[in-house]
Amino acid sequence: LMSGLLLLQLHQNLVEQFTFIIILATLASLIPYFFTSMAAIVLFIKHSERFKARRLVFSLPLISIVGGIYAFWAITGAGQSIVFYGCLLLLSSLPVYVGLQWRLNKSLT
Repeated sequence: LMSGLLLLQLHQNLVEQFTFIIILATLASLIPYFFTSMAAIVLFIKHSERFKARRLVFSLPLISIVGGIYAFWAITGAGQSIVFYGCLLLLSSLPVYVGLQWRLNKSLT
């Protein structure tokens, strides 16, 4: 996949391609970070009775919100073209996931 993305960037020099790869890798690591922080908030709202410790009641939502805001800010700060190529990278993995799930379900039946 990265080779294909590099082929799309042939007009750039080596330093710009390296910067592109680094920012794309950073974006790829920020997306799960954003989803995890939002999932922590959802878990806190749905199962608030499990978070009875005083420090968890105040720190978990605060840390999750700050982490989510940071991840969103960093994702939007990556730039329009990086976010576009990041979406293409994520969407290109869906056929692999579907194929693996289909093979797993086929072997279970």
